[in-house]
Amino acid sequence: MGQDDQVGKGQDPGEVTAVFATLQSKDMRNERRIFWSEVAIIVLVVLLVAAYLAALYWLTPGAVPVPHP
Repeated sequence: MGQDDQVGKGQDPGEVTAVFATLQSKDMRNERRIFWSEVAIIVLVVLLVAAYLAALYWLTPGAVPVPHP
């Protein structure tokens, strides 16, 4: 907000809109990258937990019945 004698002498609103659009598109790309990074981390953790549980099952003595000849 300027004084009455400064009306219309400020920055062109088209420039601000273009800068905002550029920043918004960069932000959306960044948020998309963060989202997929989080998805990859979740998948990795799920795989590690599954591998841990499988190792517990297979390496615990007596957990897997062994056929006797």
